[in-house]
Amino acid sequence: MFEALKDMGAEELSELIRAAEAERQAKLDEARRQLKAEFEERAAKLNLTVDDVIREPERQRSGGKVAPKYRGPGGEEWSGRGKPPKWLVALEGSGHSRDDFKL
Repeated sequence: MFEALKDMGAEELSELIRAAEAERQAKLDEARRQLKAEFEERAAKLNLTVDDVIREPERQRSGGKVAPKYRGPGGEEWSGRGKPPKWLVALEGSGHSRDDFKL
């Protein structure tokens, strides 16, 4: 099958590639249309629309900003959640306790 390609010139190969890509795209488009029709039919049997099925559920919004639990000597604040900030790690490294900065 591919032996014939060796005998083709650059122009012929370019045309073959263009034709093959057009055929590939046509087949993908047809498969997409069939899938969409099947999906709409199955959703209709359940009294749903396609959007009802594929729509992402709305995410719950965050509760807002968390009040700080710690305040550093320079006015830095930390809620106590997540990784401790560098200013607190440095102060703990110099002998201070985290509780020294608790609000």
